[in-house]
Amino acid sequence: MKKLQKSILYLAFAGLIFAGCAKNDDFSVPSVECVDTDLNANQSITKLHELYPEKQAGAYEGDDTVVGVVVSSDKGGNFYQGMVIVDEETQKPLTISLDVTSGTRKYYSEYPVGSRVYIKLKGTNLQNYFGTISLGKGADSKGRPNRIVGADIAKIIKLSCKSYVGEAFEKYNNQVSLTDIKGDESLIGKLVTINGIQFADDALNKPYYDKDDVDGGKQTLRKMVDKDGNEVFIRTGQYSNDFNTLTTTDKSGSVTGIITKYQSTLQFYPRTIEDIKLTEARFEYNGGGDPTDPTDPTEPTDPTDVKPGKFEAFPGSDFNNWDLFLGSLNNFGLTEPAHQAKGLGFDGSDALAIQGPAPEKNGYIFTVENVKVATDATKLSFLMKGTSVKKSLSINVYDAQGGFKAYNLEELSTSKVLSHNEGSNLYNGNIDTKGEWIKVTLDLIGVDYNKTGSGNFIAFKVGGKDATATFDLVIDAIRFEDGTPVDGGTTDPTDPTDPTDPGTGDVSLPADKSVYISDFSDWSAFIGNLSSHGIKAYATEAAGQGPNGTTAMSITGVASGNDYVFTSLAKDAPAGKTKISFYVKGTSDSKSLSLNVYKKDGKYNAFNLPGINVGETEVIVQRASNNQYNGTIDTGGKWVKVILDLSSVKNEYQEVNGESLFSLKVGKESNMNLLISSVFFE
Repeated sequence: MKKLQKSILYLAFAGLIFAGCAKNDDFSVPSVECVDTDLNANQSITKLHELYPEKQAGAYEGDDTVVGVVVSSDKGGNFYQGMVIVDEETQKPLTISLDVTSGTRKYYSEYPVGSRVYIKLKGTNLQNYFGTISLGKGADSKGRPNRIVGADIAKIIKLSCKSYVGEAFEKYNNQVSLTDIKGDESLIGKLVTINGIQFADDALNKPYYDKDDVDGGKQTLRKMVDKDGNEVFIRTGQYSNDFNTLTTTDKSGSVTGIITKYQSTLQFYPRTIEDIKLTEARFEYNGGGDPTDPTDPTEPTDPTDVKPGKFEAFPGSDFNNWDLFLGSLNNFGLTEPAHQAKGLGFDGSDALAIQGPAPEKNGYIFTVENVKVATDATKLSFLMKGTSVKKSLSINVYDAQGGFKAYNLEELSTSKVLSHNEGSNLYNGNIDTKGEWIKVTLDLIGVDYNKTGSGNFIAFKVGGKDATATFDLVIDAIRFEDGTPVDGGTTDPTDPTDPTDPGTGDVSLPADKSVYISDFSDWSAFIGNLSSHGIKAYATEAAGQGPNGTTAMSITGVASGNDYVFTSLAKDAPAGKTKISFYVKGTSDSKSLSLNVYKKDGKYNAFNLPGINVGETEVIVQRASNNQYNGTIDTGGKWVKVILDLSSVKNEYQEVNGESLFSLKVGKESNMNLLISSVFFE
């Protein structure tokens, strides 16, 4: 057997991926031989992803071996103590946590990019963390794998005598755009080259790594964007020697590295400075919203229209009952620089003041826990007035598992709807409301916020680490804009609708099952009666969420195109019906629905829903010449009946069993949070 003597350095992750703390102890470095003939890869990294689904952790007991290709490098220091390999066939990722105590040596010389390695699995520990499996030896109390140390490194990792170099390695470097990454979860953990990208305006001419500007993992994040404003955060740490003396450029081009995800935030780790190839002219990009576009959720609102939301988000969230507010907080209570502001709130009510110098570090003002909150809400808002200098606010909205979505105010001067940053708190920017009240609205569409009544619900945070930063803000009326409040929820007395009334609307589903085209209450039967194209992944069963506790279909997310969500086939369709109806509940922020009713000749008539406004209970739709998706949907938390008038097409529809009868279509690039109740003839 051909032998290649190589020494090995010890590697480790901090937390889970790419960060860590060096230790002071040292030990002798064992040698590693390349092997091939005496090892059999009888397991695969791809199979490990099936055995360890999202957040699954545990020890591996079988005497199995996987093989993979090294795609990361610690030459630049940004993969300090961590190595990433991918499945030789499918590129499914595996991160290896190793304990490096010899700080002068790095694994790139022992396992260069393109090396083929065997991993002996017996006795290791694995955890799936946001789509990437981490492997180590032993685990902490949360199941996270510990680093592989000492002689165990050579026992677990075996270097193959085969490697991929030059053109042979190119298949492991995926050429992508930011749009590709947003729409393809399978790229997480892989080596990618992102083309058509540049640093965002607010990230220009800043150091890649700044010890005074780091997140909870002690990494600096710098935002990069494409022409459409899609974003990804480059992360660098204190050991990234390739980057520590450099600042970001205003050029565009491509970057190469490993794409990861924390919560839902895309994060990007370049390996060396050579991975940053920004040499082309800078391009204009959509910086987060066209203020002239009336459908743009980031459009500033008229300050004269500022008013509180519909009902309290949690007990005491209007600050008029201060003890009730304090009773909703966790054990840390309220921290400086926050305090009560009697009579300074909206319309002279009480409020919360944030006044004084910034704290020594980024910190929590308060965290609300163990409260019952509204269900089905799509927006949460609060009112604010005042200024902050050099540092801003960030808000965490938690899920039931303790994860959170981060909403970063950053630079702010007028009312705004914020989308979440999905896990990364940022505090850069100034706030100046010009002495007026503004409204900050958190878009909850697609956010599974904690409704259990146990654990964290929301936290307000302030930026620190700057002795010259100051706050002089008043916050009032943290309220939901919609949804179904819990018992005892308070209402806006100026609102003619009572949000404490769950308001299902006038829902009357037919008892005669023979008239149903798509009966979501029998989900298996519904799926079994679809065309060969099936159903889109963002359309799922919503048991118990339909009218009167029935099963509905949930459509949640953003479609990349004008999609056919599903097409139902004819099955003993009754003759002579004049309407096709269904109920809808929820929101779609920039596009509406289009429906196809197929004719006996296989062609179809299009029916375009012209949007739904709060307060509407029924919408009658006539035939159109083609599919259009103009309009927005906001049913105000109530069920609204949609009726397709078949008399406009002379009551013609497909009656032959097994042929297409009804399609539901959605418009592209709209945030959808919809429930659809069963489709039936009338």
